[in-house]
Amino acid sequence: MKKLLLISTLMISMTEFALAISYQTMEYKPKGKNYVLNNSSAVYGYIPSTSGDAVWIFYGRRNNSEYFLTCILVSKSLEQRLPMIVLRYIGNNVASPKMKEIKSIDEIKAIIQKTIARALDQQYKNKLLIEGALMAKDSSYQRGHCNTNWWMPDYYYDYVPTFSKDTTNGILTNKIDDKSFPHLGYVTDQLSKFNYHHDLKALAKWPDKVMGGSGFERYRYVFTSEPIKTDQGYHNRNDSCFFMLKKISISHGKKYPKFASVSIFGWYATYCNFFASDLQKKVFGNPLWVTEGCKKDFDNLKLWSDFAEIKRKDIPQYSNGGYFVISISDGHVNTIFPRQINEKEERLQVIQAGGITGFLPLIESFNFEKTDVKHYLYLGYLKK
Repeated sequence: MKKLLLISTLMISMTEFALAISYQTMEYKPKGKNYVLNNSSAVYGYIPSTSGDAVWIFYGRRNNSEYFLTCILVSKSLEQRLPMIVLRYIGNNVASPKMKEIKSIDEIKAIIQKTIARALDQQYKNKLLIEGALMAKDSSYQRGHCNTNWWMPDYYYDYVPTFSKDTTNGILTNKIDDKSFPHLGYVTDQLSKFNYHHDLKALAKWPDKVMGGSGFERYRYVFTSEPIKTDQGYHNRNDSCFFMLKKISISHGKKYPKFASVSIFGWYATYCNFFASDLQKKVFGNPLWVTEGCKKDFDNLKLWSDFAEIKRKDIPQYSNGGYFVISISDGHVNTIFPRQINEKEERLQVIQAGGITGFLPLIESFNFEKTDVKHYLYLGYLKK
């Protein structure tokens, strides 16, 4: 190394320790495999110092066949907090674009300083801990509940018993056309095939399990007599037994009758992607992407440079280091909830909505043997 031009030190205070990072601007031409060239404009990499207590990280640009770099001397104890995947992102998405715009190496150095400080900042981890704990208690994300933040109607249609000789509309004495309930006709059709009636109780007052079924296919949801077959209040239908559709108000956070949820979604809805999106908004100010359902989200995330795929075994290092980690399959998504750094992988907790809403061990949130699950580190906030 030659021509040492400038040295500045940024002190970062943390609850566990205080660490110094020395930023040196120098002229250096890297050799060997521990660096990466990006379009011949940015260099980044690391070289452990001979003493074993520091890591060298380089960023630079070509100028008259030389690489003018910001060399960062980092304490060895901080190496896990600035893993190579993060440094690579900073090189590709922060340093390299700025090097094409800014001629002053001091300006580039200042930008890198701020970006490194942002990577070490615990504010997003702390927000996740606080906001996640609050959202875990929010009933509007529980399965089959009304969540008016996500276009869900604050009403549903109940099937009220009535008596008539008019069979124009089948088992119904009225007709409803409501775009918020695209599967209402399916539920009505299934009820017409179900040979039970109650003269006093509207369908919402029937046992919730009278509509059986699970999964995301509408045809799996049918009425079953098991919960009511021994109850004398229910009887076989005859020509005078009909239903009238009645609009019933429901407030945010309250549970729809199961048949109403099926009438809206076509299945007994869970809201994992809604929960993940709202949690991101609370932590970062905006959702990290516009959700189109887990299947499309799963396909899209791997295409976006702000999300870096990591291995499951490495999740504790990133999550407990302050980084935001998402796990997703084509049918489910959740967010890693930070714990102590020395916890085993098997005890990793996620926060989610789904069959279970709230906290759940990661290994119980997916069927890892049969499901392709990806884990992503979100780094887009480093570009701010």
